[in-house]
Amino acid sequence: MKPKHIICLAIVLSGVLIVCAIWLVQKSNSSASGTVKQAYLAANDGDLLRADAFLHPLFFNQITNLPPKGTTHSFWDYYTRTQSVTRVVVLNEVIKEFDPAAFQYATVSARIEFKDGQSREDVVLLNHTPKSWQITLIKNPSE
Repeated sequence: MKPKHIICLAIVLSGVLIVCAIWLVQKSNSSASGTVKQAYLAANDGDLLRADAFLHPLFFNQITNLPPKGTTHSFWDYYTRTQSVTRVVVLNEVIKEFDPAAFQYATVSARIEFKDGQSREDVVLLNHTPKSWQITLIKNPSE
């Protein structure tokens, strides 16, 4: 093989690898349980912009209208116990369809494990948009 062919083959193969990696990331982002894990872990890492992107706009507006107004910081601090999450374990995911072409929602039960060894179970409700799952409610069953 000529050096030109080897370089072209390397470029094509690297492009295929990049496309496969993007597909895998999108596939993991397309599940309701993946959305829940990513939202908690982003908030836990202090990346509130990324965590907030997983929230449904109406839910986001509800949270930001609570004191202190304009931020989700205290909301995420409550659910991550001020960034002390070590792991998010999905216990159950149930997807329901009213009309498969129009509307889907999901319920994800997850165990949130913290640095002090304690854990809490949360139930997260999500709606499906054409591109992704969005969180519409998070509640602790003990509340």
